[in-house]
Amino acid sequence: MSDQKRPVYLNLLQVKLPLVAMVSIAHRMSGILLFLLLPWALWLFHLSLASYDDFQHVCVLMAQPLHKFIALLMLASLVYHLLSGLRHMLLDFVIGESKCVAHVCAKVVVGLSLVIILVLGSYLW
Repeated sequence: MSDQKRPVYLNLLQVKLPLVAMVSIAHRMSGILLFLLLPWALWLFHLSLASYDDFQHVCVLMAQPLHKFIALLMLASLVYHLLSGLRHMLLDFVIGESKCVAHVCAKVVVGLSLVIILVLGSYLW
């Protein structure tokens, strides 16, 4: 019998992840959210092109807070996923791999995403 220690339970909710890891995880989550919201967006797009009355129905729907919130959520996911995806592409080209530069790039992605989302969201809401 070996004297190896058994694995210790690791609570992932208590682990303090670096910002770079959180940005990467959020990139995946925003992609999943975009995928899940795509049928809603396609349905509204299809409805808006079907007829003038259906377009008016879409306008009424988009005036409701729930649909505005979903549209804002999709817009936020799209902006964040785009900027974070560009960051990942730079990493694929071996640009910004050092710890310091990666941390700064992660901060830029989060900050720029928030600014763009606030500016575009103010037009939406």
